Amino acid sequence: MKKTIINICLSIFSIAALVLLIEGLFIIFDYDPLCQRLKDFKIDNDKKIFVQPVKDKDIVYELKPDTEIVFPQYTVKINSLGFRDKEYSKTKKVETTRIAVIGDSTTFGFDIDNQFTYSKQLEDYLCKKGEPIEVLNLGVNGYNIVQVISQLEKKWVKLSPDIVIYGFCLNDLSDFSDSLRFFKKDPITFQISKIKSRFLRFVLLRLYKSELITPPEVNLNMIEEITKNDKTDFYLNEREKILREKIRKIERKDLLNIGYTHGVFSYRKKRHILLLNRQLRKFSQLSKKYKFVPVIVIIPMLHSGDTGKYPLTEINNLIEYEAEEYGISVINPLNALIKRDIKSFRRRPKDVCHLNQKGNKILADQIAKALISKKILP
Repeated sequence: MKKTIINICLSIFSIAALVLLIEGLFIIFDYDPLCQRLKDFKIDNDKKIFVQPVKDKDIVYELKPDTEIVFPQYTVKINSLGFRDKEYSKTKKVETTRIAVIGDSTTFGFDIDNQFTYSKQLEDYLCKKGEPIEVLNLGVNGYNIVQVISQLEKKWVKLSPDIVIYGFCLNDLSDFSDSLRFFKKDPITFQISKIKSRFLRFVLLRLYKSELITPPEVNLNMIEEITKNDKTDFYLNEREKILREKIRKIERKDLLNIGYTHGVFSYRKKRHILLLNRQLRKFSQLSKKYKFVPVIVIIPMLHSGDTGKYPLTEINNLIEYEAEEYGISVINPLNALIKRDIKSFRRRPKDVCHLNQKGNKILADQIAKALISKKILP
C-alpha cells in the first residue's frame, strides 16, 4: 500500500514537472497556441483582447476589468470597474456631479488615448470652472443601441450618475461589430484567453478543435431579431412619415459611400424606427427611475457627399425628433463640424465614424456649452 502511494505521488510529481517544463519552453520560445487563432481574426495576440463575454443576451460582451494594452500609437487601460478610464469610486460623493457617457467606439475612443476622447476633454473643460465634476467614459467598442441601453440599465445606473450622455453614432441601429462576429464564429477563444497558462491553452484548444468543447450560441443578428419579434402595434405619425420619406430620398450613392455596414439604410425601415423609438423610451424611463438627466449627442458620419453638403441631415432630424418625444435633451454638433471640412476630423482617411483628437475637442466643447445653455449644469 505504501509503495502504491509512493508511486502515485511520483507519477503526479512527474506529470507536474513535465507540465512546468512544457510551460517554460512555451515561454522561452514565445510560443502561444492562441496566437494563430487570433491572427485569423486580425488580432495580433491575446493581450489585445480587452473584452470578455457575458451571459446577458442583450449585452453579449463587455470590457475586461484591470486590463492595460499598449498599441503602437495609443494605450487602452480598463479600470477595476470595467470601463476605459482612471479609477473612480463606485459610490459618488454627495457634492460631486457625476456625468456618465455611454456609447460605442466613438465614445470609447477608437485609435486614440483616453485623454483625447470627448468625455475626458469634456471633464477638463468643466473642471476649469472649479466645480467638482466627474465625467466617466463608459463607451464600448462595437456596441449597438440595445447593448448600450441594456448595459446602462443593468450595470452603470449603480454608479449613481446625475447626468447620462448617450453619444449616439448613426450606425447604432446596426449589428455591425467585429466583436459580435468574433463571438459568433469563435466565442470560446475569449474564454481561453482568460487563462494564464499557455500549456492549458494548448490543451483546451486541442479539445475545442476535436469538438469535445462546444461553444455557446451567440445571437449575432440581435437587432434584426428584436425588430422582427416586436409585436407591438406601431404606426408612424405624420412627422415620422415625412422624415422617413426624406430619408428615402437621400442619394443612394451617398449611402453607398458610407456603406451598408454602417447601418444608415436601417433608417428607411419602419421596424428600425420602432427600435430607435423603443430604446429611447427605455432610456427616458430609466432616467425617471434612477433620477438622472438623459442627454443624447448625435455624432454625425464624417462624410460630406459629392456636393460638399452633409447628406444625412434628415437622419439626424429623425433621431432628434424621437429623443425629444421622450423628454431627452438633444445636442447636435453637426453645424460646428461642417463649418470646416468634416472629413478633416476623421481618425483615418477612410474612417467615416471615428473622430480624431481635434474632432473630439470640438465635440467636447459643444457638449459643455449645450449643458450650460440648457441649464443642465450651472
